[in-house]
Amino acid sequence: MGIAERYILNRVVLITLTTLVSLVTIVLITQVLIFVNVVTNSGEAIRTFMTMAAMLVPMVTGIVLPFALVIGVSNALNQMHADSEIVVLEAAGVSRSVAIKPVMMLAVVASLLSLFNSLVIEPAANRQLRDIITQVRTDMIGMAVRSEAFLRLDDNLYLQIGGQLPGGTFESIFISDLRDPESELLYYAQRGSITDYGDTKLLVLQDGEVHRSNARTGEVSIISYAAYAIDLTQFTSAAGGNAYQPKEMPLSDLLDPAPNGAASAWQPRQIKSELHRRLSDWLYPLALVPIALYFSAGARSNRQERVWSLMGAAGAALAVRGTGFFVVEQSGNSAMLGVLPYAVPVASLIFFCALLASGKRMSLPQHWLDRISNATDAINRTIMRILRRPLAKEGGK
Repeated sequence: MGIAERYILNRVVLITLTTLVSLVTIVLITQVLIFVNVVTNSGEAIRTFMTMAAMLVPMVTGIVLPFALVIGVSNALNQMHADSEIVVLEAAGVSRSVAIKPVMMLAVVASLLSLFNSLVIEPAANRQLRDIITQVRTDMIGMAVRSEAFLRLDDNLYLQIGGQLPGGTFESIFISDLRDPESELLYYAQRGSITDYGDTKLLVLQDGEVHRSNARTGEVSIISYAAYAIDLTQFTSAAGGNAYQPKEMPLSDLLDPAPNGAASAWQPRQIKSELHRRLSDWLYPLALVPIALYFSAGARSNRQERVWSLMGAAGAALAVRGTGFFVVEQSGNSAMLGVLPYAVPVASLIFFCALLASGKRMSLPQHWLDRISNATDAINRTIMRILRRPLAKEGGK
């Protein structure tokens, strides 16, 4: 690798890593806020917050990594355009491959890391995250005993415990589960206790009733029981019971779901969609980087063309990735649709690599560039006038 290639690679890597850290941090904050009720009710709130944030990093990284690469490549090359470095390189007889080669090598490395993350790290982190939430909500039962008031475990999920007997048994237990819009569940028990069954924690209710109400018909069914066990992991999701969700299952369970295993609680369509997602996500760093190269490689004559290249790369990348999200959701419905999660990134890769090889460049006509420039200048002047008005009024006073 030559000096120019190493120089370009270093700039792209630096901007990509900076963008990746920034995007991951922003998305993490929004994701952790979803679990704010869990965190604030934990006995070790800070430690729980940091652990949950760490477990969310693999999932968030897998989503934002392709976009961080597009931003890194586009910004690095456009900065070189602004500093006339690309013009000097091309004037010296250096081909465009000097920018394409190191960037594509980086895309290959990013794709391999994304594949390992999707198949190994992300599902393990998702399982650990669910276990943390389950443990915290188990501890929240103790808070319900001390408060003797309704405690919110989740959206439309509430628990009340009247007290605790000397032997550790709970009394007067009431659970309201309204998470399913089709049915409402009410549990009542005179006594109850938490029991460990292998790796599972069970809330064992004694001498009580279960009321199930159909939201559409209004019919109510009542079941009396002497003993009734509730797996506390079902308090982490509205569906799936005590089974891990598809995104939390190991790859082996998705490839060969056992009849009585964790995958049996989910529809085959959901299992197939998750499998296609894991096996296709790693293609997007390879698919989106040629888009950024196509819109950014080669000398740019003026500032308006650089703005157009950024907008074009961002729009094309969002279109390809958005299409990928859509087809993954549909991929479990049939074998034919199951091909689309792989066809979308591969088609994008082939199409933009062909455009790069052709040497042709998409550009706007000069009169459109002039209009964009005039519109941008008009917006800037309007903003400056608005900002100056309060200052002028204060000066007049």
